[in-house]
Amino acid sequence: MSSSSSNDDVLSQWSSDPQCAFILGVELAFERWATLHLATENDDQIDEFIDYTIDIFLKDHSTGAAPEPFYWDEICDYLYDALLENFNVDAQDGSCEQTAKLLCQLYSDCFLNKNFNGLLKMSKESKRVQSEIQNVKSQTQIQQSSDEELASDSKDMSDEEEMPQLVASTPSDATTNALRNQRPESGIDDEGFKTVTRKGRRR
Repeated sequence: MSSSSSNDDVLSQWSSDPQCAFILGVELAFERWATLHLATENDDQIDEFIDYTIDIFLKDHSTGAAPEPFYWDEICDYLYDALLENFNVDAQDGSCEQTAKLLCQLYSDCFLNKNFNGLLKMSKESKRVQSEIQNVKSQTQIQQSSDEELASDSKDMSDEEEMPQLVASTPSDATTNALRNQRPESGIDDEGFKTVTRKGRRR
């Protein structure tokens, strides 16, 4: 089977089941979201995040309501809050905006435009994207380990350079008296001469 024929079959399947196509699109969009994958290694958490996101887009489909386009800024707010609350990540890198726009475009393509070419391209890029995400994670871990080692070495050097402080002390009364007792005793003899006697060991 040629590649062109295979693509046609996939596009035909998605056309007959746009909901299945959209779910795949959400999974692929989250797959390439590097900020999310750097925030957690827990695949179950990511899967739960994906399921909840899909429910937001498809919640009105069960009522038979006609699909309507989503505003990407509202989806962006949801993604940002979810990252902050569930993964403790304050994503200021623009990735929430990028992912929100991609999700809204996928929704419009699948349910409104019936155009699956963008999804097909994402599907073909999946393996390459996974490899790139893994490289980013590895490089980040290496950098974090290097930073931790530098911080530890810096602390050790700082500890070695610290000198003990010299504290000036006041001699006690007993010490002062002892020093006074070591001074020579003086006196005046009968002829008016000054005599000096030293205390010492008697022989």
